[in-house]
Amino acid sequence: ILEQFFRSVAAEGPYDATRAEAYRVLLSSIIEAVFAEYGRQADAPPNIVLHHIGQRYAAQLMKLIDEESELFDGFLSTGFETPMEKSYEDAGYSLNGRIDRILVHSRSEPEGQLAVVDYKKSSVATRRQYDGQSERIPSHQLPFYAKLLRDVEGRQVGIGAFYDIGKGAYHRIWEKGEEQRRDALIALVEAHAKIMVDALREGRLGARVSKEGCSFCDYRQI
Repeated sequence: ILEQFFRSVAAEGPYDATRAEAYRVLLSSIIEAVFAEYGRQADAPPNIVLHHIGQRYAAQLMKLIDEESELFDGFLSTGFETPMEKSYEDAGYSLNGRIDRILVHSRSEPEGQLAVVDYKKSSVATRRQYDGQSERIPSHQLPFYAKLLRDVEGRQVGIGAFYDIGKGAYHRIWEKGEEQRRDALIALVEAHAKIMVDALREGRLGARVSKEGCSFCDYRQI
């Protein structure tokens, strides 16, 4: 739903906050079409259940319009599920992943005008949990994306954000003008990757015997 929506918006140009009502109509029509398609599938739930799920997600997803207008007015979506990969042979590891969405400001792309966004259904870590660049951060995901874009394409990510669909809110882990914060987070995940590689080379795997135990494994985030 989100990819269809942002592709449709991008086909007409950068996001324009003055067109919020038109975007609501567009998003609503996409939600209806997607759930209608689900309803025709053989393993679809009963109509009353499908209707309930559709209404719930529609209410959550419609909050996106105001959030998008506040943070990304004037930005053009240029990448969807973009694959990124790079091997760091000297460091002993490779990075690869898919970035949910990449945006660039329509007027220029100086430092701070490129953005990456990852969408989560719920339970998104807050910005405060990344403050101070402590030894344990909630996720390595956005800093690694910024590292890949820097190392593969030579582009600096000015805004790194999660979007919490359940709460209908963006969580900006760093934003324009916070290059030092971004670079410190990249350095932190690089250090964590080195620690993990060194541990693996030495046979210190930290393996646990159960799924519950693995939720606390030192290597789970990476």
